[in-house]
Amino acid sequence: MTDESALENATPENPKRLVLLQDFPHWIESMEIPLPRVTAHVFDAVRAAAVDCYASVVSTQALDLPLLRDLTGSRRRQDEYLVTLDNGSYFPHADFAFSVTRCAAGLRDVFTGNLSSQPRDHALPLHRQLESLRLDYLASRKPRLVLCDDGISTGASLAGFVRRLRQADLAVSEIRVLLNPTPVFEIEGIPVDTMVEVHDALWTHERDFFWGSPGGGVPLVVAAGSRQYGVPYSISSGLLHQRLGLPLDVVAPLRARMAAVNIAFWNLLSRLVGRALLIRDCYRLHWTARFFGVPYDTRIVDVIARSVDRDRSS
Repeated sequence: MTDESALENATPENPKRLVLLQDFPHWIESMEIPLPRVTAHVFDAVRAAAVDCYASVVSTQALDLPLLRDLTGSRRRQDEYLVTLDNGSYFPHADFAFSVTRCAAGLRDVFTGNLSSQPRDHALPLHRQLESLRLDYLASRKPRLVLCDDGISTGASLAGFVRRLRQADLAVSEIRVLLNPTPVFEIEGIPVDTMVEVHDALWTHERDFFWGSPGGGVPLVVAAGSRQYGVPYSISSGLLHQRLGLPLDVVAPLRARMAAVNIAFWNLLSRLVGRALLIRDCYRLHWTARFFGVPYDTRIVDVIARSVDRDRSS
């Protein structure tokens, strides 16, 4: 489900390292910004700068998306029916991608961590996705249903989803994840298969670094049926500490570095598009207009800069 890495992160007091899942190629092409045809290498510098930001406060291991996809593809067996909760980022060969995330119903819920499971933008309601999954799985005649996700922290989110599947008469044979640093060996009596061995580590996604990225940050829905905004982890020191689990004394300088890299990212996007990009150009950031009390034609880079000043004054 991808969102447990933050709020429910069972983190050590002094983490030995941070594992960064590099999903940038998966989401950059689905941004609302009408980008011209460019190679992914155009963004190499800002992506490297993002890794350097984290590495300035904690030892950071970046795991490349093609490598992770090769790993997940090599592990599957012919008798398995794979259901992924990661929206296809790391398990693109899954038989069924369940489109679900954990959303806040208001900004207060973003900062208190009061989140609930909701379908992603443009996805069917959860009960209809479950019915589609049940019919497709039965038609496949495969004996093993394997539930896949990017990682486990406490296992609470996956446990809830296993219960949902059981209510739909779907029995999970195995849970397969990339990361499991706590570790959790079974969930609801189901064994957990961990693909990348890391211990005493925090973890996060590349998309959670970049403002406006599809699926990045804390999803926010302010009205039933509306599209989801995205609140970047770095909007405040408190949220960044809560979501990543990094010590408070390193969060403030980290936020300043993250803001600088995000400004460089949006300046690059603006150069590629040929004009300054504004709040109104990125729906996932529309909420920032009201939050900062600025018009929708404010440049996104100015909003990012203002977020650092606001945190200093709060």
